[in-house]
Amino acid sequence: MRYLPLTLLLLLCSVAAAPAHGDEEEQEPHGVKCGFPEIMHQLKNGVAIQSTRPEAMQYTFRTASGQFIIHYDRTGPHAVPAEDGNSNGIPDFVDSAAVYFDLSYSTEITEIGYLPPPADMNQSGTEEYDIYLRDVGQESGTYGYTYPDPIRIGNGGTSGRYTTYIVVDNDFSANDRYSNRRVFYETGYRALKVTAAHEFHHAVQIGGYGRNDSFSIFHEMSSTWMEFRVFPEVQDYRQYLPRLFGNLAEHNFGVAGDASSGYDYGAPLGQFMYKSFGDEFLRSVWEGILQLKNPYVSLADAYANRSSSFSEEWCRLATWFYYTGYRAQGDTYFTSASEYPAVSFGVVKNFSEPSAMFSGTLQPLEFRFARIVLPGSGEATNDTVDIGMANINIGAAAARSPAPSLYEVTCSRSPGGMEIPGTPYFLTLHNDDGQICFTAPVVNNGFIISAGKPFPNPCSPQADGSIFFPVPENAGANAKITLTVFDAAMLPVFAATSPYKVVDRARVVEWDCHTANGSTVADGVYIFTTECQGKVNAGKVVIINK
Repeated sequence: MRYLPLTLLLLLCSVAAAPAHGDEEEQEPHGVKCGFPEIMHQLKNGVAIQSTRPEAMQYTFRTASGQFIIHYDRTGPHAVPAEDGNSNGIPDFVDSAAVYFDLSYSTEITEIGYLPPPADMNQSGTEEYDIYLRDVGQESGTYGYTYPDPIRIGNGGTSGRYTTYIVVDNDFSANDRYSNRRVFYETGYRALKVTAAHEFHHAVQIGGYGRNDSFSIFHEMSSTWMEFRVFPEVQDYRQYLPRLFGNLAEHNFGVAGDASSGYDYGAPLGQFMYKSFGDEFLRSVWEGILQLKNPYVSLADAYANRSSSFSEEWCRLATWFYYTGYRAQGDTYFTSASEYPAVSFGVVKNFSEPSAMFSGTLQPLEFRFARIVLPGSGEATNDTVDIGMANINIGAAAARSPAPSLYEVTCSRSPGGMEIPGTPYFLTLHNDDGQICFTAPVVNNGFIISAGKPFPNPCSPQADGSIFFPVPENAGANAKITLTVFDAAMLPVFAATSPYKVVDRARVVEWDCHTANGSTVADGVYIFTTECQGKVNAGKVVIINK
């Protein structure tokens, strides 16, 4: 017997949601990774850098590499957890922070070759980099932050290079709350790992390459990618993927100051760069920033220096975005792409003779996906044609100029334009200024455009006999569908796995609703799920005996 997936059960029953990592919650996390973007925003607007570092803490601990000194408390509001499993007199949380920051340094500086943050004379009078463990989760709703000292050193970046210090949370507790929402997606040592990699990379950025207050999206994209690069076993970045893949238009890499989009693009874009050109690609972008280049210009130059171009690569990234979720092609594109959300369609258009046409605009570096639903014939269900679009106007992004580009797509039976493989239809793809690229259309034979609704609903077992339930969108030829029906108490009354059938040009599975678990089906509301290869449809049906 198969049971309703936990996430759906909680949704339907209005029980406190419980997503991540053993922590039952009513809401998603607060969603702010670090305080660095706000600090950069304040500096850009003329807020003076604080002249003093955090007040002295009760204890210090030097890491094995000699690169860091960790400041922490054992008592009071900022106390770290007391556990000392190896009985060395140092709390395990502090020991672990030392290991994670040392590993971040060895990966980012020694292995990849980024410039290290400059040495400074810290509160202890030595040159180790200062790390403070404080309860910043409940103070500011962040995992941590990197803060510059008041006096810049040397040259570099748009505002010089600065010594910095890092503050991270003292325990990453699942119970930490900010604005009545939990703070952390990952918690405990896993959160400590990614925060070490993330915040140390901010120290690298402002200390090695110079302060640039206007391009938070590059700071956050690079630091979020570095979490994945240093600690690939921790997937804190996954909290940002649903909002990115769910609405690409609202999360655009062409908005320079949008730190949240930097979080969103960090793992996907960083992985795209890494799998294509290795570690040195993103490092070369920061080397351009050190030479006072606009970050977008430096990104375009990095591609040009590798016998490619930004426009070519940005178009290719659109294909990577498409092949996620149930469309994933193994690890051909993103590693573990099947665990990413499937990208959503910003435009859906049903074909109606003589043509289907839609148009719109894309902002610089925006992605959008569109779907055209072609009519089926006879017993065939609808085919769909999927098209990806990307605005490649990186010059407008560099100038921070809203420069929307118009597109128009027409699908018809008239020869001309691009032939849609395996169909009698043709596509005409038009863009006035040449700033939009279109991916090759993907034809999904026999797919349906949406989950649809069960029918008939309400249903009378005596009059109708059966209910037909829509199958998930990924149900291709010969797919097996698992149908589960639950009563109002969320007890399963029916479950079966079978091939789908075609009824009224829709792919469905059937339930003969006269009996459930050997008994006559009672009047009431029933919950159903149809599942195919991990993708689930769900809804309600009403049974009325008459």
